[in-house]
Amino acid sequence: MNLDERISVTLMIRAGLAEHAAERLARIDAQRPRERDHATHDWIAQHHTSSAEDLAAVTSWLENSGVPGISIADTDPEAHTVTAEGSLASFAQLFHIEFFIEGGTYRETSPPRIPDQLKPIVLAVFGLRNTRAAAPHALSPYPPPTIPTPGTLLVQEVTPEQIAAFYGFPKGATGKGQQVAIITLGGGYREEDLAAHFRQHNRQSPSCKFVSVKGAKNDPASPEAVAAFWDKLKHGGAPDAGDEQAIWTVESTMDVELVGTFGSGASIVVYGTKNTTDGIRAAFTAAMRDPATTVISCSWGFDEIENQKPVTAIDATLFAKAKALGITIVASSGDDPSSTTPFPACSPNVLGCGGTTVSVLPRKETAWLDPKFHMGTGGGFSKTFSLPAWQQSALKAWATAQKTQVPTGRAVPDVAAKADLETGFTVTIGDLKIPVGGTSAAVPLWAALIALANESLSKASPAARRVGFVTPSLYRDPTFHAVTSDITAGDNGRFKAGPGWDPCTGLGSPRATELLRAVGSSRGAAAD
Repeated sequence: MNLDERISVTLMIRAGLAEHAAERLARIDAQRPRERDHATHDWIAQHHTSSAEDLAAVTSWLENSGVPGISIADTDPEAHTVTAEGSLASFAQLFHIEFFIEGGTYRETSPPRIPDQLKPIVLAVFGLRNTRAAAPHALSPYPPPTIPTPGTLLVQEVTPEQIAAFYGFPKGATGKGQQVAIITLGGGYREEDLAAHFRQHNRQSPSCKFVSVKGAKNDPASPEAVAAFWDKLKHGGAPDAGDEQAIWTVESTMDVELVGTFGSGASIVVYGTKNTTDGIRAAFTAAMRDPATTVISCSWGFDEIENQKPVTAIDATLFAKAKALGITIVASSGDDPSSTTPFPACSPNVLGCGGTTVSVLPRKETAWLDPKFHMGTGGGFSKTFSLPAWQQSALKAWATAQKTQVPTGRAVPDVAAKADLETGFTVTIGDLKIPVGGTSAAVPLWAALIALANESLSKASPAARRVGFVTPSLYRDPTFHAVTSDITAGDNGRFKAGPGWDPCTGLGSPRATELLRAVGSSRGAAAD
């Protein structure tokens, strides 16, 4: 690869909102799910797009910059984007940057420079790097500090039926009429593995299809490659670059199988994309464009600090739009407690999920920490997003108990669910039954639960309705105070679990029946 290589670069443009439209969106945080006036896609097309003036200003700059070889490929007001094509050399000249090129990868070495008059308009520039952006939160990327005895990775398989009972999933609720979008950034799944998994659990295989974004393919590793990786891990070996396809395949398969297990009536659409910030942006855009999408599940996360401009741009446009449409975004808080809070979980428009360790008999649940694999439930405070108003009361209580100052950043996670590996779920790949865990396992469980809540709310309403952005209700609506079980024991190696919200398990793990009851409530008004 050299500077003559042609690439595609996307500029994300601010959303133009009329005053009445902004007021409508602001009301959603304070409304109960049953009362929310979610927007339609037609309303979004009229009121939540980038303006023609802003798009024209950006395209005019690109066309009249004097830099040769740059052409406009697309303008999309609903996606808030202008996409241009050109060589690395052309974009280096346009943005006054240099590229670091190594093998088949490239990345900018400094932030792109935008003309002063366009700085309020252009929120971020995507596509100036094709290096990996995110990691799945299902298996540790670190070598285990101690070598586990072969066969001890899974002490006891916990069946989905046991976990459904543990969390109070109501029998008969399936998520019928809902569509869960799963974002995946590599690997894939095999139809025969899904069929085998659901057959083993006496469940009908859900409707599942793959949608390619940015040319990505459903490209699962072979069962033999997954078996070789798993054998290495069982004998204390450390994952390496050659294992990535196997790891990503386990991740993708787990996401589909867990959503389909806990929400068997929901349709599943897997949006496969490239593992870049631009790929992530495009996948969320594609998922939200489908009017049938009601929940988005993302078990991947990437650094909010290194990608601050893209992170804030995605949140201000796409995630704000998801909230308006009543689409619930569920994301993993990560498996490395020592790291920064990952995006998307740290977004104030997302439901962030941490992890727990579950014992069915005797019944016990604690914050998840697995020193053997250098893993634990992620949590902490965003350095990009400020503390939302609806989190302030919970954070004051936590800070008082910890005898510390109230954090100023968005607190993560909001909720939690089973993540431990030793009494884990298993996924089916070929002849293998592989134990899975991590906060990646908590995300599809919660995504499926939100699908059940949507189904329940729709049945209790004259027309189909969506829970949507449930996170504020969990914190400040008294009706929702019984929908989670507070986890007060354990730690993640950095923070301790305790009464109320904490940076290990948030507000706690689900009490599914209580959640379904709460989303249909119209009693009183939400607490401040």
